[in-house]
This record gives sequence, structure tokens and C-alpha cells, in this order.
Amino acid sequence: MAFDGFGSPLERQQMISPQEELLSREEMEYLAAEREAKQQLEEKEATETAKVATASPAVEAQVESGVGIDPLLTEIEGLLKVDVGRILAEPLPTEALDRFVAEEKSLAHRIFEKREHLNPLDVVKWIEQWLHQLPKVNKDYLRQEARNKTEAIITLLRAGSS
Repeated sequence: MAFDGFGSPLERQQMISPQEELLSREEMEYLAAEREAKQQLEEKEATETAKVATASPAVEAQVESGVGIDPLLTEIEGLLKVDVGRILAEPLPTEALDRFVAEEKSLAHRIFEKREHLNPLDVVKWIEQWLHQLPKVNKDYLRQEARNKTEAIITLLRAGSS
């Protein structure tokens, strides 16, 4: 088999699916570039999720010692963090990321403290304000994310009070 720029026949077989065997060389190059871009995007999302999930040193010390952190508060923080890495259109500068994480923790504490007399509309508003810090994200999408997060938090609080 002649070398066509795609590596050995085994590498080529691993790289393309049977349906792609009938595609032209240009189409195959396009699909390979598309796969690579998708892989890079997934790696970027994983990195952003890890950055957002990183806690401050003081909180990490509390977690390690197991003192002062209510499991319900931890679950609320977890619900707020869900999909934030996916929402980010581009990486936040370190200072903005630190501020975003600090406000997320503050929001979780506010929700936790007011859990007995919590108005869902207030929670939606608080989460929207928090998410509006993210640049280049559709505001309607952020509003929907705020509603989804509020619904999950209210469900958690109702399950916890039962």
C-alpha cells in the first residue's frame, strides 16, 4: 500500500471508521481536523472544570480536617459547580476565577443559611447574578441554567428536610 500521509494501514484503520473509507482525501483531512478540535475542546472543558472546582486553601484545610463543613452545604456548592466548566466560553483570568469561586461559596452559604425560609425566585436571581460574571455567554442560556440549578437546590433542600 502506498503512503498517502495518514500513517501505516493499522494507524489509518484506527483513525477512520468503515463509513469514511469511501470519502475523498480532503473530506478525510477535514474529519481528522474536526476530531482533533473536538478532543482539544474536551480537554479544555476538563481543565476549566478542574479550575472551577478548586477550593481556597482555608476551605481545603477545613475539608481535610473534616471540621465545620455541613454535608448539605457541600452538596449545594456541588450543585452550583455542575456544568460551569462547560458554560465557560473562554478561560477566565486567575483573578476573575478566584472572585467567581469566592462568590460561588458566598452564594452557597447564603442559600444554606436561608434554607428554612427560601424563596425560589430569590435563588434564581442570586444565581443569575453570579453566572453573569462569565464573559461571552448568552444571557438567556444563563437564565435557564440559573433556573435548573435552583430547581436542583430546592429539590435537595426539600429532600434534606424530610
